[in-house]
Amino acid sequence: MRTRHIRTPKTALALAATLALLPMQSTLAANCTWNPATGNWGVSGNWSCGAVPGTADIANIALGKVVTIDTSQGIFTLGNSGGINVDAFVFTLAGGGSTTNTGTVNVGAGPIPNNAALNVSAGHNITNTGGVINISADSVLNQFGSTITDGTINTTGTGKLVAFNSASNYLRGVTFNGSIDAATGTGLLRIANGLTLNGTASIDNGSLINLEGTQTIGGTGSFVFGATGSSRLGVDGGNATATLGANMVVRGHTGTVGIGSLVNGSGNTLLNLGK
Repeated sequence: MRTRHIRTPKTALALAATLALLPMQSTLAANCTWNPATGNWGVSGNWSCGAVPGTADIANIALGKVVTIDTSQGIFTLGNSGGINVDAFVFTLAGGGSTTNTGTVNVGAGPIPNNAALNVSAGHNITNTGGVINISADSVLNQFGSTITDGTINTTGTGKLVAFNSASNYLRGVTFNGSIDAATGTGLLRIANGLTLNGTASIDNGSLINLEGTQTIGGTGSFVFGATGSSRLGVDGGNATATLGANMVVRGHTGTVGIGSLVNGSGNTLLNLGK
């Protein structure tokens, strides 16, 4: 029996070699601009790219324009100078992306109960300078490991920001009016560049709120400890002084105040001008 040899044409070999040298082509993110004055995020015709942007894409919303989200949606990079109404569904800011908000984001824009959620994934940082994020009753901003810088966050009723257990959760220079939840589960929230707190930051279940660097915590708010003894309000950064303003209150059941543990716990001072 003869063995048959199949010869590959030289042209095919050359083509295979050429293809092996070519770089892999990745899928490019769609860069989408919102067109109408108002409308629904989930309608492809409302976007300049002709498709609904998703968690690999870029979305831009200009001043004076308003988008309603009433199905689960997500985005990688978001620029918002207008308005976004998250109406009783989940809007996910994808991990590794970023948001610049100089407009307004309403989380829970529909009738109460809203049950809307803005999920800020790990590594998705929000620059909120000049911007406002409103969290309505029964709605939530879930912070899974991100930095929110500047601007204003407002919560009403049972609406709240929930800080999950990640050392990458930061509020930097934020004005916060309402409820911060580092109590329902074990949470971690780092505060830097000052905080104006008009409301309540709850700490329980072994959670830590860490005040990092020399800064002032102002406003008329409260840090409230729950019943577990391992919860902490720390001062951190190395020779840092965190000042609690005259109208701030630290109260509750059981907790530790003044011990930082994430950066440099030595030489730090908590100056309590409050109650």
